[in-house]
Parts: sequence; structure tokens; C-alpha cells
Amino acid sequence: MRELPKVELGEICTFQNGRAFKKTEWRSSGLPIIRIQNLNNKNAEFNYFDGEYDQKIEVNDGDLLFSWSGTVGSSFGPHLWKRGKGALNQHIFKVGLSSDIDRIYAFYVLRFVTAEIEKNVKGAVGLRHVTKTDMNKFKIPLPSLCEQKRIVAILDEAFAGIDTAIANTEKNLANARELFESYLNLVFTTRDVGWLEKQLSDVCSITSKLIDPRDEEYIDLQHVGAGNIISMTGELIQVQTARDEGLKSGKFVFDEQMVLYSKIRPYLMKVVRPNFDGLCSADIYPLKPNADLLDRDFLYYLLLPAIRNKSD
Repeated sequence: MRELPKVELGEICTFQNGRAFKKTEWRSSGLPIIRIQNLNNKNAEFNYFDGEYDQKIEVNDGDLLFSWSGTVGSSFGPHLWKRGKGALNQHIFKVGLSSDIDRIYAFYVLRFVTAEIEKNVKGAVGLRHVTKTDMNKFKIPLPSLCEQKRIVAILDEAFAGIDTAIANTEKNLANARELFESYLNLVFTTRDVGWLEKQLSDVCSITSKLIDPRDEEYIDLQHVGAGNIISMTGELIQVQTARDEGLKSGKFVFDEQMVLYSKIRPYLMKVVRPNFDGLCSADIYPLKPNADLLDRDFLYYLLLPAIRNKSD
């Protein structure tokens, strides 16, 4: 088989970084700020910006984006934007393309080379970062435009089949989750003999104090905000260190003994049991159970229906 000619990405692509929007600039209306959590999660809420900005960071439907910082197998890598006009936040490149490469072909190539990039770039455990310099040097196969479109057609058909399989799997997972929630409610609403009813403050407490995340002892700890917690699942995504996020405002310190409970929009059911020491947003309660009275895992499951009932 004839080997396809290869070129460096920097010869046919440009990588425009986003702007580091500050939280003090966030508004409730205006131009949506496209952050990492908005790339994979269509339900992730936007923050907005209503000031002046460089047109280079403007994103529109169909633009090819590349998250150069994120979680392996999740946010890190290429994304085709389909959610309307927005402004690009930091940690995401807008990819400009020359006339020699098809946009969808570029997306597929970047998807497949992402796995190779992940092996070589620097980052914390579970996280990856790649620089613009590294991206420019990476070599990709570049056949003719006609051949590119033929390859895209083949891949479109293949991924359509995969999407159908995923949709069926997600439907089964949704049914399983509904069954789990029903059983969870039954367990915690049916009081057996010997059960005691206590105030939450009787069996757990918030012992953490607000700290400055810029301090040397905290700056390289991973930070958990509400946006990093997947609703109802207790899973974390796209967690970065305080240094990577450029955090300045006060944060709570937590450890593996605690359960993190997001008090913002409780109907989203965001609660997690961290398996590492780190920092969390001031909008999250780091709850430490009294080990003599309450098991941490029991507290975690207890809070799930508590969150749901609070929103009803």
C-alpha cells in the first residue's frame, strides 16, 4: 500500500488560543463563554461576557476546536462546535485550516492522533496538556482533497453505526439509573427497627477553613468545582490544579475522609466521594462524617435523595 504524504500541522493549520476570562467578567447574559465543560456536555450551563473582545476568539457553528488541556478520553482533543456563536475561553484552540485540508477530515485526523499526543505530553495524572509548538510539529497524512472526502464518507458511516450502539447503551443505562434511584429512595424513606433520626450536624461537620489557593502548599493541589462533578453519578471530569486554573479566591481543603456536596442548584444532584486530597469551591460543602456514628459511603448515598427531595 502506498504511504500517504505527511505534513506538519503547522503547515496547514493555525491554533488560536482563547482568552482567560476572569470570573469577575462573567455575566448572566451576552456572548456565551465556551469553556472546557461546554465541549462535551450539552447540558453544561454557559457563563456570559458582554464586553469588547478580539474577533480572533469568536467561535461559530462548524468551527473546529481543540482542547489542549483536559481529561484523557474526555475533553482533551478535537471538537466540532455546534452550539452557536460564542467566545473562546483559555485551554482551547480554534483551529484554522488552509485550503489543502477538508474540515471534517481534519477533525477525524485530530481525533485519531490525540491518542498518540496523550502519550507524550505533560500533565498531572488523568490530565493532559499540549503546547501550540507541539501541535505545529505533529505530522499527519495529507492525501488529495478528493481522497480526503472519500475517507470522511467511510468514517461518517462507521461512526454513525457506533453512535447508534452508544444510544442503545445509554437507554439501558438510563433504565438502570431509574431503578437504582427508586431503590435508593426506598432504602432511605423506609425506617427499620433501630433506625435513629438525626440532624446532619449531629453526625458530620465542616472542619475546613477557607485558604488562599496561591499559597505554595496548595497551588499544586487539584481543584473541584461544581462544574467538575457529573450529576447523579459521583464522577469527576476535567479536574485541574489550582495553578493551572489560576485560582485566586478562597477555597476549602478536603481529604479522602470527606464527601463533597454542591449547594448550587441542588436539583443537579452533584455529590462526590474524592479519592485524593485537594481543594474545592466555596460553593461546595466538604462534609466530614463522625466516624463513630456515620460511614462516609452511607453519607454519600444518603445525600443523593436528600438533594433530590430538596429540589422537589
